[in-house]
Amino acid sequence: MDHSSNSLPSFRARLIRRNTMKSKYKHIKHLLIFTVLSWCINYTVVAVPVVIDQAVNPDNSNTYYLLSSSSWIDAQTAAVAMGGNLVAVSSLAENNWIWNLWGNNRDLWIGLYDPITGDGSGAQHAADFLWSSGDSSTYRNWRPGEPNNGGGGSAEYFAYILAQGLDGGGQWNDWTGAATVAGQPNLYGVVEVTHNVPDRTSTFFLTFSAISIVVFISRKKMA
Repeated sequence: MDHSSNSLPSFRARLIRRNTMKSKYKHIKHLLIFTVLSWCINYTVVAVPVVIDQAVNPDNSNTYYLLSSSSWIDAQTAAVAMGGNLVAVSSLAENNWIWNLWGNNRDLWIGLYDPITGDGSGAQHAADFLWSSGDSSTYRNWRPGEPNNGGGGSAEYFAYILAQGLDGGGQWNDWTGAATVAGQPNLYGVVEVTHNVPDRTSTFFLTFSAISIVVFISRKKMA
């Protein structure tokens, strides 16, 4: 029996399927290349704040990071990605430690913000400020007359420490969240990453339990 007539269509079908698969793979390859290139282009265009300095506060052993200049939102987003938040300032000593360290020719973002829009420019606006970390600290160091929400019309819901050499340097002002303030240095985020000390009671019981297990196993082997 002559199988040539049957094998030819089969060969053609296989060839067509192979070319179709090649075309699909080529399309997928080009799509992946395009996606990666697009991601790289977008990544380079977006200004993501980066760490430019760091220090450990001797009073609480937490690590503080100075970020490159950015908006408040970008600085807080970077802080969360680092495992922390923009700093929650709990005392004048902590405020001055940060300001003396990094406040030369820099305004410094802290984690204080007002989540309530349209709350005016007076006492209610001041009372609505919270720490982004959820910290309960009630310490405030506003420059006299602040926070004023720009007189009530500028949507100033984010706090920063005024740079050295400015009127009220070391005290706080509210701002729109943008990375620049007219007539002032750029704004830089200060991140605090806390180092929680393990509970001593829990540590004791864990250690005691581990020792007890080791002693029990040793006795079983000796028996």
